[in-house]
Amino acid sequence: MKKILKWYNLFTAFIMDGKKGVIFKFLSAKSFILYSLVIFVFLGFVFGRAYYKNYQLKNEIRQNEEEYQKLLGENGDLRALLERVKSSDYPEKIGRSNFNLAKADEKVVVLVGELPKDSGQAKKPVLESNKYSNPLAWWNYFFKHN
Repeated sequence: MKKILKWYNLFTAFIMDGKKGVIFKFLSAKSFILYSLVIFVFLGFVFGRAYYKNYQLKNEIRQNEEEYQKLLGENGDLRALLERVKSSDYPEKIGRSNFNLAKADEKVVVLVGELPKDSGQAKKPVLESNKYSNPLAWWNYFFKHN
């Protein structure tokens, strides 16, 4: 117990040197405040940079996951196309539609002639603009030509 008391007295003597303790003087010194501020700014910069890198990595992971989902969809579409191409009737279908091919026992019918150029819409007579003024022409168009 005496050894503990002796160490305690030495410690308090070191801390309480006169009116204010040595530690209090050290903590209140301008150089300590300046060094603490520099260390705080440095640590803030380091943590900020680490946070930004973490943000970038999360953003890149999200983009890669979106691209992965898109590629999975495209992969499914390509697998479906592959199944259609592997079917036995696909080459025949392509030959008929793209190359106008027919089987040996089939008869081909070719229609010759021009397609009608009429669009099927009834044409209304156009009013001549020299006979009437614009308001009178519209009045006649809506109420007299039914």
